[in-house]
Amino acid sequence: MCGIAGILNFDGTPADQGVITAMTDAIAHRGPDSAGHWLKGSVALGHRRLSIIDLSREADQPMISADGRVIIVFNGEIYNYKELARDLEAKGLPCRTHSDTEVIINLYRLYGVDCLKYLRGMFAFAIWDRDRNCLFAARDRVGIKPFYYLLAAKAFVFASEIKAVAVSGYSALNVDLNALAGFIRFLVVPQPDSIFTDIKKLAPGHYLLVTADGSVSEQAYWAPPAPSIDTNAQEELNQIAALDDVLNDSVRFHMVADVPVGAFLSGGLDSSSIVSLMRQQAPGQQIDAFSMTFPGQADYDEDRYAREVARLKDLNYHADTIDENFMDDLERMAWHLDEPFAISSAYATFYLAQNAARKTKVVLTGDGGDELFAGYQGYTNNDYLRHPMTNGLFSAGYLVMGALSTMAGNNNTVFNKLLTGFGRRSGSEGLRYSEQVAQSSLLAASGVFRRDIFLHCLKAWENNLMAHYYDQLSSNDNLQKKLYAEFKTRLVDEMLMKVDRMTMAHSLEARVPLLDHQVVEFAFRLPSAMKLRNSAQGPVTKYILKKSMEKYLPHELIYRRKQGFDIPVKDWFKGEFLQLVGDKVLNGSLCKLGVIDKGGVEKLMHLQSATHHNYNSLLSVLLAFESWLDVYKKRVGNVTIN
Repeated sequence: MCGIAGILNFDGTPADQGVITAMTDAIAHRGPDSAGHWLKGSVALGHRRLSIIDLSREADQPMISADGRVIIVFNGEIYNYKELARDLEAKGLPCRTHSDTEVIINLYRLYGVDCLKYLRGMFAFAIWDRDRNCLFAARDRVGIKPFYYLLAAKAFVFASEIKAVAVSGYSALNVDLNALAGFIRFLVVPQPDSIFTDIKKLAPGHYLLVTADGSVSEQAYWAPPAPSIDTNAQEELNQIAALDDVLNDSVRFHMVADVPVGAFLSGGLDSSSIVSLMRQQAPGQQIDAFSMTFPGQADYDEDRYAREVARLKDLNYHADTIDENFMDDLERMAWHLDEPFAISSAYATFYLAQNAARKTKVVLTGDGGDELFAGYQGYTNNDYLRHPMTNGLFSAGYLVMGALSTMAGNNNTVFNKLLTGFGRRSGSEGLRYSEQVAQSSLLAASGVFRRDIFLHCLKAWENNLMAHYYDQLSSNDNLQKKLYAEFKTRLVDEMLMKVDRMTMAHSLEARVPLLDHQVVEFAFRLPSAMKLRNSAQGPVTKYILKKSMEKYLPHELIYRRKQGFDIPVKDWFKGEFLQLVGDKVLNGSLCKLGVIDKGGVEKLMHLQSATHHNYNSLLSVLLAFESWLDVYKKRVGNVTIN
């Protein structure tokens, strides 16, 4: 696990050593073990290394191929690198090191861009091919590892984090209103946008080819398979056994390392499954498990379940706590999150990773289980999938209200309520589902954000990516459409982004065995009835995963009520904590710049404090945006919001 950066100047201007060094310095936390740079003419590649596989100096990067043709910077892990190295040696391309980095180099020398189909792991890398005068950059199939880039008239700039691109001096640091619109609704910035207009995210399962003269092409190299419709009893038994095999295989590969490997353990099904399989693969090995606890918060605290799993699996259990004093570290967390991010579980993940990093360099996590196997209760909700005639009436009303929207002011509560009410019930099935998933109210935002920003949010919502992917999947099965849409959006933008940033903030590598591409492909082929099963007691989520885990875990742990990994922010947004948030926002840059209305924020806080209304999500949006804006202005430069 590492940090990468690079520059390709299209006009032939020599690459600047100072710039590439500043870029890698900005992401030094991703790789504190060593730093390296390679410059030749208009090309510069930079690397920060966290040593996990082949700890020798020979495995440092940038790494140059034996023939001098190929130079690579790579972030991630290739879990099948030993098997690939043996195959390469048989084909006449032996590796000089014991690193997975050199395996990628030799695969590229042999297969070109088709090398990607051989890689099993999480990765983002860039290869400069001196013979072809071309940069080849790729991101893993699921999007576990990040890759940001800026394409300007005179240069292509890339890095593992936005901040490294930002400090290069190539970015205008102008906030993208489409990105802001997505952030207000989903509490994260949806891909392919970043918070800045000129910095983008390479899509998961895609690669880029960038030539020295400025030609750029992006191609997909992987997509999840179509689901099956077979649900007979014998097939179910076969699939339960097959899932057991594929999960064990994935965990075995994910435990490959030259340093100790621990695990995050919440006590929920996914993380408990991972540690159970770790113990299955390594019966006598010491395994450290790390958890967060919330004493006195029964709806959030899963400590008793995590301790029981640790006892059953003979794990070394380490628990830490978090309370509302996390505000003291908010600026530091905002810096590492890299763009506005208002999902509160990120704060818990930050401290969880901090605790784990004291003991180990690598942890396995249970992320991805809900999105692959239908673990959220929301997947059982079809209230937004209305009758076409009803939808048509709401759509017509929305069009009329939209045409009048520029004439209404921010304080026209009745108009805004009608406008947002029609909007959330109209449009395609995917648009209505995305409204179900959205975590912050447009109506509440209408009274807080500048009018033109609110109207931009309203317009941008009509084309949001969640709706696009839901409607894109050709299927009559709405559960499969929901899972596909969330796999392509929420999983990457929220779950994986959070885990990558909060673990790398502490130079900790997080691996996600449930998102191994072979597990993903297996899960996508399953029919819906093997994921969400109706029963006399109600819907059973993650049905096949639960059945496959019955041989490893007690029934009461597998089938208990889902809690989810979160913090009790709804209880904290009262009293003193609410006032702290209010003071920060009301006295901050957003109010001073006129991005938000001070009176609107004060009204929001009053409603939160004095009534039954719940504006936790929008308050979290304001807090996260303000914190991010402050830290970027201090550490990178002036950020503009047009």
